[in-house]
Parts: sequence; C-alpha cells; structure tokens
Amino acid sequence: MLHFAPRISVHVSRDAFLFTHKEATHSFGTVLWIERNAKGPRVCGIGEAGASTPGAVPVGLFDGQPCDVLPVDQGRMWALEAFLAHAIMTVLGRRLMIRPSVVITGLESLQATLAGYQAAILTRAFIAAGAQYVAIEPTGDAVAQ
Repeated sequence: MLHFAPRISVHVSRDAFLFTHKEATHSFGTVLWIERNAKGPRVCGIGEAGASTPGAVPVGLFDGQPCDVLPVDQGRMWALEAFLAHAIMTVLGRRLMIRPSVVITGLESLQATLAGYQAAILTRAFIAAGAQYVAIEPTGDAVAQ
C-alpha cells in the first residue's frame, strides 16, 4: 500500500511546521487550540486557525511553558499527535483512506527542545496521527510527490 500512499514532506522548526503535498504547501504554527469540556479536550484548530474560537486555549508544543489545560493522562505527546493528525487531514483535504507516507526534515532545529529524541518523538507522533511510514532526511531538500 505504500506505493499508493499520498506523500507529505514536513519541514519542522520550533515555531512552525511546513507541510507540502503535491503542489500545495501549508504552514502551521506549533500551537494546538483546545476547548475543555466534560468529555475532555476538543481540538479547535492548529496554528493561527483556532485562535478565533471562543473558549479555545492555546497549547504551545515546544514553548517550554507549563501546560495545565490538558488532563494528566493527555500531555504534550497527545497534543503533538492531535496537532499532526489535524495537519494531515488539512493538507490532504479529506479523511484518510490510505495512510500517507511522511518525510521529515529540519529535525536539528528541535535539538535544544527535545534533547536528541526528536526523531523518535516525531516518528511516534506521526504514526499515531495516521502516517503509515515516516522517513527522516538530514537536509531540507525533501519534496513530496
């Protein structure tokens, strides 16, 4: 199925993730906007898109600030997975039929924040968010097809 999978390139940085699929490019600030309710947190948007939702609270993914808006069992890893799932759906413009393959570049920009674990953390998060395959490229030269 990997042969038929949509391909997404993602250039990561502490402040924004740049997603490219075919000819379309989307940049999302590394903020997840959530709304708390009795059932738990609900994702309102990512980047700047959720800022206009009344009652939405920002969760910075890499800002290093304490985050008390997420329940104890749903920490930053949950927030990163939710952010990536929302981004994948936005970039592909549809629900997942065939899980995409993802190529990540720019990991060195997260070294100070993730202390060398950035490849493992992002690979796990992308798989949890719906990717079927994740590759890491050391340079920013990846192009999705």
